[in-house]
Amino acid sequence: EHPSKYRSLPWGYDCPKDQDTEIYTDGSRMETEQPNHYKTAFAMIIKQNGITIHKVSTRVTDNTNIFLAELMAIKTALAWINQQNIEYVTIYTDSMSSLQALADPEPSSKIIEETKK
Repeated sequence: EHPSKYRSLPWGYDCPKDQDTEIYTDGSRMETEQPNHYKTAFAMIIKQNGITIHKVSTRVTDNTNIFLAELMAIKTALAWINQQNIEYVTIYTDSMSSLQALADPEPSSKIIEETKK
């Protein structure tokens, strides 16, 4: 698709301010007792003026890489924003690789393309 069809996702560095709507996203991957076997999940916490109003924690397919889990968390946050029809939201993530992938005008994977729509 043409890059103009994708939403712009500007980003920068900032600290939480406990005002307006703030969403915190994170992906995690944990080794199990089996060698080379990992459990993967992502989470999202939504706060309005410093008060938690919504939480999501989701297990994903075992052995999913952490990059994908981080992107799934951001995609979930953006879906929530669209459902709520909120104009100004700050999303906090610790995944620089996700931010860089989303900033690229040419999506390199299906999840990046879906997240930018």
